[in-house]
Amino acid sequence: MKKPTKKYEILIATAYHQFALFGYEKTAIEDILKVSGISKGLFYHHFANKKELFVFLYTQAAEDITKKILEIFQTEDMDLILFAKKYMQMQFSLSQKKPYLFPFLKRAEGEKIKEIQDIMEYVLLHRHTWMLERLDWRYLRKDVTKEQAISLITWIAEGFTNELLEKEVFFAKENEATFYAYLDVVKKSLLKEKGELL
Repeated sequence: MKKPTKKYEILIATAYHQFALFGYEKTAIEDILKVSGISKGLFYHHFANKKELFVFLYTQAAEDITKKILEIFQTEDMDLILFAKKYMQMQFSLSQKKPYLFPFLKRAEGEKIKEIQDIMEYVLLHRHTWMLERLDWRYLRKDVTKEQAISLITWIAEGFTNELLEKEVFFAKENEATFYAYLDVVKKSLLKEKGELL
């Protein structure tokens, strides 16, 4: 596989940035080319149109995040709370390296583009299945189901992430500590203490 050229990398980074700031409808190919300094010929060498570029960016981001999630699942004896902490660590780490990645994803997932909706549904389904099958559920309280626990943590994580994205402070370190504090509060209602296993 040929290594991407510097101009191609600039094109991709600029496209993420422009779509994250202005959304799909308000971003024109000409805007991306102007900001990136890339020629129209190079753009059309790689992409047929704006939609193809947009779907490519979302697919690339989804694949990168899925790989990171699979790496998290290599952790032994990981309960739901530890998974949520590692998942958020992954998001904070990625957002520091690629500041416009998560704002882009938020905008993209709000678009009525079938290809993106299909990918999003696929990723969410697999993440949910992996959580059911690969997490350590031994300490889950008997009055709480796995589905309830997953839903609660998902709502907290997504709500927290969306709030940070709206404030545009997503990768601030103190926010990571705040999220962990929320999880520690919720943990008491979901999981038994280690000594309560029997």
